[in-house]
This record gives sequence, structure tokens and C-alpha cells, in this order.
Amino acid sequence: MPRNAAPITPLRLPRGVTHLVVFGGTFDPPHDYHAAEPARVAERLFGKRALVLYVPAARNPLKSKGSIASDADRLTMLALATKDAPGRTAIWTDEIDRAVWSRERNTTSKPTAQQPSFMVDTLERLRRITPSSVTLRLLVGGDAIASFHKWRRARRIIELAEPLVMPRPGVNGSEVVGALDVFESLDLKFWTRAERAAWCTRLAPARIDDVSSTALRAAIARAHADARHWRSDPMLRHLPEQVAKHIREHRLYS
Repeated sequence: MPRNAAPITPLRLPRGVTHLVVFGGTFDPPHDYHAAEPARVAERLFGKRALVLYVPAARNPLKSKGSIASDADRLTMLALATKDAPGRTAIWTDEIDRAVWSRERNTTSKPTAQQPSFMVDTLERLRRITPSSVTLRLLVGGDAIASFHKWRRARRIIELAEPLVMPRPGVNGSEVVGALDVFESLDLKFWTRAERAAWCTRLAPARIDDVSSTALRAAIARAHADARHWRSDPMLRHLPEQVAKHIREHRLYS
């Protein structure tokens, strides 16, 4: 690591873990798909030896704005959402921690909220603190495939943690559900034919759900003050109960 790099946030893996499924995002707010489906995918593919590692981003570099809730609120909500996940999970705060470290040392002129989190940096740092016997896999939504070539050092990411593609509503509203959908959504100028073919082998066994944090924030902003109405709302029902309670108590997104 460079001498001026932020220290890596420690991570203790449970005994017997052989596959670490990395799942990054802003989780602003986290919803039931975030909470359950990654763990189910990991167990379907790797059994009890898998662990899903949630990595909250300081800021997504492909989005013009940072998160809306504070880092503390996002971490609290993510912990509440995943505490009953159907499998082994952990939260690793390295992206947030290194952004705070940079701000405190004034190593950049931009405020913390504007510092992008690059997945390649996160995976390089994670690889340094995990045993070589542990395989890293990066879980991404199918809607991200069309822009994956824009990720910093995209091919290095694949070397570090071969992606698993979750079927998600894709570009132009189409659902990424099969190898052909993946193949056709990839950028022709960036990826070779062999690379595009390799992507088709990375589909994860997951159900499709079109819930999104963006839609949830909009639903919360117009939500009824009475919490009893939340469970009947077609979008708000995707919020885990304790997450919804935290949002109401702290008046987030309203």
C-alpha cells in the first residue's frame, strides 16, 4: 500500500469461510431484496461456507450525487435489514472509513460526500487482508452490466473477484434474465467477443425484483404519517420493519 494510504478496516471472517461474496452499494435505504437475496445466492452456489460481505459506498462514482441519509444512518439501517438474513453476512465499512480518513487529514480538496468509492480499490484492499484460500466474488445487478466498462480498471476487478450477475430490470426497462440479455447489454467497443461470452457464464441463481432505493425514497417522501399504512403500500412494504421504524423515528427522506 502507498505510504499515504488510509489504513484498511479490519475484517474477521468466521471459521470455515471459503467464498466471500462482495456486495457493494449505497443502501440508501436498504430493502428486503438487499437483505435476503444476496445471502440466498451465496448459499445456493457455495453452501454454508459462503459469507456475504456488504460494502456501503462513500459515494457511487457513476452517480452525480452522494447518499441522502448520513453514513451513520445508512450503516444502522443496513445492520437492521441484514440481522435476520438467511445466511452468513457481515458489513465492512472500509470505503466509508477511508473517505473519513482522507477528509480528516485534508488529503483532498473535496468534501467527504464528494469522494468516489472505486470498487477496484476496495477489492485490492480486501484481498490484502483475506487468506489466499478464500475466493472473492463480486455480486452485481444485471442493470449494471451495460455500464461495467466505465468502472475504474474493470478488467482488474474481474481478476480480483469474478462477478456474479443478479437478474435485475435492465436498461430501457428490459429485464436481464438470461445469457443473451447479458451478451447484448455489454459494450461492443470495450469487451472482446471472448470477454462477452465469459460474462454469460456469470449469471447468479436469483429471483427478479424491481424494487429500488430511489423508488423507495420517493415513496417515503409521500408516505402516510400513520405507520399502519406502510405495510399496504406496494413500494414501502419492501422496507424491513425495523428499517421503516428507524426512517420514521429519524424523519429520513421526508
